[in-house]
Amino acid sequence: MPPSRKVHLVSLGCAKNRVDSEVLLGRLRRAGYELVSDPEAAELMVINTCGFIEAAREESVDAVLEASRWKEAAPGRRLLVAGCLVQRYGEELVAELPEVDRFLGTSQLGEVVELLESPGRIRATPGPSYLYDHDDLRQPSLGPHTAYVKVSEGCDRPCAFCAVPGIRGPQQSRPVSSVVEEVRRLVAQGVREVNLVAQDLTAYGRDRGPDTTLVALLQALRSLPELAWVRLLYAYPSEVDEALVRQLGRAPVLPYLDVPVQHVDDAVLRRMRRGYTGKTVRRLVARLREAHPDMVLRTSLLVGHPGETEAAFRSLCAFVQEVELDHVGIFAFSPEQGTSAATQDDPVPAPLAEARAAELQEVQRAISRRRLERWVGKRAVVLLEGPCPDSDLLRVGRLAGQAPEVDGQVILADVPATLPPGTFVEVDVEQSADYDLVARFIAPASA
Repeated sequence: MPPSRKVHLVSLGCAKNRVDSEVLLGRLRRAGYELVSDPEAAELMVINTCGFIEAAREESVDAVLEASRWKEAAPGRRLLVAGCLVQRYGEELVAELPEVDRFLGTSQLGEVVELLESPGRIRATPGPSYLYDHDDLRQPSLGPHTAYVKVSEGCDRPCAFCAVPGIRGPQQSRPVSSVVEEVRRLVAQGVREVNLVAQDLTAYGRDRGPDTTLVALLQALRSLPELAWVRLLYAYPSEVDEALVRQLGRAPVLPYLDVPVQHVDDAVLRRMRRGYTGKTVRRLVARLREAHPDMVLRTSLLVGHPGETEAAFRSLCAFVQEVELDHVGIFAFSPEQGTSAATQDDPVPAPLAEARAAELQEVQRAISRRRLERWVGKRAVVLLEGPCPDSDLLRVGRLAGQAPEVDGQVILADVPATLPPGTFVEVDVEQSADYDLVARFIAPASA
């Protein structure tokens, strides 16, 4: 099968998956492929799937079925399905989706060009996920000014509900020098904001020795003067130590931390095999806010885990109301094949888990609105992103406390059309909503 030259990407799932998509596209680009935004102009469609929970799997399968219709509409089109879903269910997908030309697991991302041109539809996909480095030519997909950088792959945590170690394999950390070199090249291309991602940032480097640590990496990144913002996503609650707390808020590292606490009820945390208590979580929140009064905290909460009683859920609601976190992702438990939680006793009925997630989301919605109201009438610095989808006269941007894709944004009026994405601007905040702010441009600014 001769390679097609125009490729369209559909990337699903988390920020770590987006990095995989960019690495995959970079390898195709190096082999002569051209990325196009219009699927109708493409001869090859790549779907990078997520297989983490049931809802993500359904979204991935729906995307493949939609792409199958795209393929049937014109002769010669090909479909490549990659990512976590393939790594986890490769053989089943081969049997159930004959319309897919190639399958690619996370362990094979480095072989995408060779597999596209080889006979057959799939190879066995055992082994750890592919760990890219600074020499991989990534194809940016977030814009010219911002990027995710994955510092490690896989996970060694034994969390009862999580299938990631079985999909992605054990932890593999990149050298500090490789991460710094990648960021240096991104900055040279105009990137102003880097979001460091891993399954567990606080475990970064443990597989490489005592000199490879998150703190050492952050200190090394300070050698890049044009790097304005560094944001940390996914820090394990019990592993945020004083050395890391001291790094937060020291430019370019933002006073922002994503700490997925999952729950605060001690019995549920034991069932989850998280290795800490609700007191640990409360102490961490208090310590971070003591050290950094302007700290922005994001977390993930999992409701409906086996053993979650009504009292345990109420304690979680009380915690959310008590500490008032800035950003919260709320998920209903999904029993995952191969995890210990899938076979635990005292399961919570799925409708009840969904109802609890919806209730907690409403609690957090009010908190988010209340916290954003504090910005009204104040001046702020915003990273300009691009046009507002709802109006040709408006632009959108983000505060330092708003991570791309998962947090809210700032809707901006009166921004000169000559200012490109990646410009920092000073704004007056005029309105707030549940998750977004509305502001008026004042002048260009520095970070």
